Amino acid sequence: MTAGHRVFVYGTLKRGRANHPLLAGADFLGPHRTRRGYRLIRLGTYPGALPGGRTALSGEVYRVSPRTLARLDRLESVPREYRRARLSTPWGPAWIYLLRRSPRRGRPLPRGAWPDDAAAG
Repeated sequence: MTAGHRVFVYGTLKRGRANHPLLAGADFLGPHRTRRGYRLIRLGTYPGALPGGRTALSGEVYRVSPRTLARLDRLESVPREYRRARLSTPWGPAWIYLLRRSPRRGRPLPRGAWPDDAAAG
């Protein structure tokens, strides 16, 4: 795939995770760590990110088709639960899915990585 959208994923869409099959046919561009400026929160079986923190997020960047991007929007319940925002990556600007509001529950993941140490093992 040569044209398309770049997407930064940090949770269940990463390789080996439950929703990664939604990225079938996408080009894996590489791992990426964002600049600081986010909060990552464990929301049970998946994480959610919010802007405005002091954490850099660890994830992966993919090039996806418009059809795949629409599937990801449905998964992330855009625009009800998440919204898309742009961030810089070594491969150019990419979309990131951010929570629309701070959750009432959840545990901060100060290392910016999911799964966190408590979930591993």
